[in-house]
Formats: sequence, structure tokens, C-alpha cells
Amino acid sequence: MNNTARPAVRIAWRDVGGPTTIKDNRLWNLLAARYMKPRAEEETGPAYEKQEWTAEDIEAAVNRAVSAALKRHKERGESIVQWRDGKVVTIKPEDIEV
Repeated sequence: MNNTARPAVRIAWRDVGGPTTIKDNRLWNLLAARYMKPRAEEETGPAYEKQEWTAEDIEAAVNRAVSAALKRHKERGESIVQWRDGKVVTIKPEDIEV
């Protein structure tokens, strides 16, 4: 391993939440012109309507996901682990209620 090379020179950097600091302005402008799109040309994602979720919608989705996972475990013959009466209990596939 060759460790005699000079460390890389930072062209530009930004601390978390801070402004961008540019050390080599000429090189930065050259690279920016070549590789960065102006904001007007940036692609935007597909437009969609904001979905308002209710607590009931979320609870129903979680229940569907848990039921599907329990069914999958039972079909594959895999046991599951549950917390019952303050203890961790392993449940055999044949005892899983779907």
C-alpha cells in the first residue's frame, strides 16, 4: 500500500446544517457547469395528492400486516415469539392463531 501520496485537497465542503464553503472557486465552477443541473432543469417527482391517514386507517394496515406475517409463519412451519404475562413465550406453528 502506498501511503506516500498527498492527501486529497478539498474543493468544497459543507458542515451539517451550515453553508457550503468553496476553497477552489475556479475548479468548483468548472465542475458545477459540467455535472450539476441548474435548479430550473432539475427533474421533479410525480405529482400526487397528499393522503390524510386516520388512526383507524393506520390500525387496519398494521392489523393486515400482522395477520399476513402470522399466516406466512404458520404456512412455513416457523415458530413465533410473543410477550405474554411479562414473559417471552415461543409459539409453535400449529398453535399460531390467524
